[in-house]
Amino acid sequence: MEPLSLSGTPRLIAGLLLGTAFGFFLIQSEVAWRKTMLDQLSMKNGKFFKVLFSSLAIGAVLFYFAKNYGIVQIQTRPAFFWGSVTGGMLFAGGIVLCGQFPAGAVASLATGKIYSLWTFIGMLLALPSVHFISKKLSETIYKWPAPSFYADRMEKLFSSAHNLYFWVAAFSVLMFFFFEFIQGGEEDSEEKPEKD
Repeated sequence: MEPLSLSGTPRLIAGLLLGTAFGFFLIQSEVAWRKTMLDQLSMKNGKFFKVLFSSLAIGAVLFYFAKNYGIVQIQTRPAFFWGSVTGGMLFAGGIVLCGQFPAGAVASLATGKIYSLWTFIGMLLALPSVHFISKKLSETIYKWPAPSFYADRMEKLFSSAHNLYFWVAAFSVLMFFFFEFIQGGEEDSEEKPEKD
């Protein structure tokens, strides 16, 4: 079977359909709401991590079969270890400060949540700085040597593991039940009016 390869209008349509489905999923699961993220960060509600790990478990299994049947191909770009670490720390810091992540902020804004507008504006203002910062990073952090254990693909890092994707799925399921056990998730993320 030939790998899926879209270009032109079909690629744009597929992107719109998948983006719409992803946004619908974020809204229905309530992970796009700021309160859901804040409750997760304060360890009051494990809904965000449960949605994250359940999606990872399903996605890993689907990708495994899609790769084996030739529907998709693994395509990786050169990565920089220290750049990824720094970017991850900045990303986490942004989530803590504004209580949202980029995709969730866009989905939340689409539902009329005005507070997401400021997060979205911040992302737009950050775009012009990427070109300038990249020049500085290419002279510093991109030249730092990566640790000896670093690999740009998980298959290389865990070459002895059989069916790595299933191990990822199993770990994700374990983490799902971990957060279900310690935090639950029955609380509604939407604020409820107080009773008299």
